[in-house]
Amino acid sequence: ADKYLNRSKFIIVCGMVEATMLEHADSVVTFEVSCGEFGNMNSESAPATNSTSQPTQPLFDSTKYFYLNWDAGAPMCFVECEWEDVIYRLETLNLLQAAYERFEGSIASADEAMQLELSDRQIKSRMKNGLKGLVEDMKMELPELPDFCNELDKKLKKLRRFRMDNIITAAEKLVKEVDANREFYGKLLLLLEDVGVVCDEPQTDIPDLVIWMIMNGARIGYYKAPINYFMESSRARGKYCGQTRHLKMTYTGKGVDDIACILKCFLWFGYEEDYWKWKFPFRTSIHVFAETYENQQVSGKVWTTKGLLRPGFSDVGGKLSLAKINFDPPEGWIWVDDWRVAPDFSSIVGDDFGLTAFRDEVYEVHTIEEGEDWSTPKIFWMNERMEQTTARDEVELPDGWMVTDDWKVDVTQPGDVDGMGHVQV
Repeated sequence: ADKYLNRSKFIIVCGMVEATMLEHADSVVTFEVSCGEFGNMNSESAPATNSTSQPTQPLFDSTKYFYLNWDAGAPMCFVECEWEDVIYRLETLNLLQAAYERFEGSIASADEAMQLELSDRQIKSRMKNGLKGLVEDMKMELPELPDFCNELDKKLKKLRRFRMDNIITAAEKLVKEVDANREFYGKLLLLLEDVGVVCDEPQTDIPDLVIWMIMNGARIGYYKAPINYFMESSRARGKYCGQTRHLKMTYTGKGVDDIACILKCFLWFGYEEDYWKWKFPFRTSIHVFAETYENQQVSGKVWTTKGLLRPGFSDVGGKLSLAKINFDPPEGWIWVDDWRVAPDFSSIVGDDFGLTAFRDEVYEVHTIEEGEDWSTPKIFWMNERMEQTTARDEVELPDGWMVTDDWKVDVTQPGDVDGMGHVQV
């Protein structure tokens, strides 16, 4: 049945500027932009698209939080998608929601005036202005319906016009009865509810836009908003379309006040052909790179590909083999440079970057061969990544650092009274 839908090609653009106020820095962080299955890197049905930022290790900001260093080049995500063409519905929704928010702002202004105990004349003036503005908004002509619209679109437009005319009548009556008291303020709130009913749209069809924050392969935080907020339109542009904003990303499964990070970015959604006419919110140059990751593992102190469980060159997840010789530029594109190693700055700084106090951790590891007892174990030292490292008493301090406390055994972790526990190395 999908082949009979009136589908159009759309593009979502997300330009990330900075990510701050991260509470944790356990691993590299990636952001993923998606709309339904499009952009979801775990989807097997949607085509591949450039929907994720490069993995970046958080750095400490020397106060309380961590941030992502994108000075060398901030990520830009482009999600190509196909949806039923319902832009005419979203345009109507944007116009009505804008009218709702203007009247809501007028009511809030009147409420503020009453709380500040301003004069009755000032309170009445704010109420009258809000009602008169609502009357003008409700007189708007709703967008014309295309030939391919359905019966529900036609009936909904007639119903909206009927309700909008009723709101006009009610608002004009209230203008004549305006009074600076809470009883009249309650009538304004009831009228606002009527405007909200006019904004209901049962057939948006295009899913919400979601930005995921991914760490250690888990989606730990997200931002979600209706797609029409970012929609390009000559008549009813989305209220956040192309605007650079600070998005509060919420932890998955927690309350809205639990902030995973603050992502500064701009978002744009529109027809594929409109993208080429759109001007970015600030001057910038976009560079497109072919990217592959070289994989090795450490054996003792030597890095090697021997025994590697993923391809020598792969995508960031290590699932798809991406040998450099297999890359070909798309039609109409040419290479302008040779392959080069481009380490992220955050990946080459030490764990103590930005800190004024740092705790070194090493693990004393005892091993025995099968059939032996623990009387004569082999002893060596490993770090938290289970890589062999310098013995505890041989750890050297970097320049400028000094020891403030002696080594202590951490007995708070699972294990026996001596801090020893069984692990598989």
